[in-house]
Amino acid sequence: MSRDWLEMLDHLMASYRNGGKLDAFELTKIIDIAKRDGQLDANEIRVLQKIILSIKPDEVDAEMRLQLERIKDKIDKQNKLNS
Repeated sequence: MSRDWLEMLDHLMASYRNGGKLDAFELTKIIDIAKRDGQLDANEIRVLQKIILSIKPDEVDAEMRLQLERIKDKIDKQNKLNS
């Protein structure tokens, strides 16, 4: 099983330490880590879902909203493949 989810968490924590919030650019980097091996595993999905739940409404701009929609689509697609 991939350990990419640990790198995703590390990148998330670094972004919070460096500015206190996550922006669309940083979220893209985290998504790219998850996509590296071509699929989302259960741990990567769990991390992405926790990230989504932790995003504050005032952090969501148009670019972030687009990223969130892409994440949801990827998770939904992977869940269909796994069922």
